[in-house]
Amino acid sequence: MAFLKHISLFLSLCLSVLCLTGCAGYRLGPTNDQIAGDVSVEVKQFKNLTIEPRLSAYLMSPLRRAIQQDGTFRLCTERETSDYILEGTITDFDRNGIGSYPGNVSVHVDYYITISVHAILRERATGRVLLEQDFEGSTVFPLGKDQTSAERQAIPIAMENLARNIASVLGDGKIK
Repeated sequence: MAFLKHISLFLSLCLSVLCLTGCAGYRLGPTNDQIAGDVSVEVKQFKNLTIEPRLSAYLMSPLRRAIQQDGTFRLCTERETSDYILEGTITDFDRNGIGSYPGNVSVHVDYYITISVHAILRERATGRVLLEQDFEGSTVFPLGKDQTSAERQAIPIAMENLARNIASVLGDGKIK
């Protein structure tokens, strides 16, 4: 009986040590030693080079929200006062069918949307390009009875994924 008490005490001690040291390497806030929110960024409306309308409008709100949630940069709403300018171009909108009905391979069950963007982050004062990179956001959606409605509901999800990809690169600390 005493032996079981010693083992349970030892196991609970080990578990406590693991819990306390498991997050020892975690850093709160930006990883590039800058102060969170110290630098501001203005997000300009992205140009849409695709034939799909309103993609730029679908991107702006999730992108601004993702930058605010990341916290590395402060979102600037006043023109001419930000430290950086983020601008870009929506370069591609792909819609591909995946899966099919048994016995009829020409009818797709699900669709895969991919939206590609070329983004540029510039320093406002000098115009120096700090980041120039291509990003993608995608999602899968079931076709259902109405492809237009299903796609209209799926595009904002793909834009959320795209915005998170852009914000994570902006906040990863590699931009000086």
